[in-house]
Amino acid sequence: MPRRPLDAQERDLLLLLALRSGEPGAAAALYDAHAPLTFSICAAILPRPADASQAFRNGWREVWKRAASYDRREGTVELWLVQLMREAAFERLRGLEPQGEGVALVTAGRGTAGAAPAATTRERSEAAAAMAALPPLERQVIALGFFRAMDAGEIAAQVEAPVGTVWRWLQQGLARLRSAAPVEERV
Repeated sequence: MPRRPLDAQERDLLLLLALRSGEPGAAAALYDAHAPLTFSICAAILPRPADASQAFRNGWREVWKRAASYDRREGTVELWLVQLMREAAFERLRGLEPQGEGVALVTAGRGTAGAAPAATTRERSEAAAAMAALPPLERQVIALGFFRAMDAGEIAAQVEAPVGTVWRWLQQGLARLRSAAPVEERV
């Protein structure tokens, strides 16, 4: 009986196991599969390309160091990689001089996310379209929470709205995003 092709999560799990075992080529294959997405995370958070590149390198260094810490019960390998890159980007952002309000939030189709390598996927396009379709305040509070790592109180102060209202906007926006771009169930 012919084997079915591996889905992305199965491929990534095998690559992580190979990486843990020190197999040659495993790190490069995992990197090649996820570099566009992981770089775009860094580029979306950090306004200067040099800072995004440094965070990207630091994030992949963490991938090599922490490969054994991945737990599939907490999400896909891709999600784990996104979280590591996000941590690396925010770590880099904390080390920078304050940039003031000149640091633009990423909105659909604009910002530094375009600096990512050219290979984009249908899912990223759908996510950008779903983000663009959100009402402006919902899009803003989601962007502040994700790209600036602000909590609801900090977001409320930034947008000058009550915390309860910010929570409602976050919940509504996330619900709209989930319904607009349903995530495939992966094992």
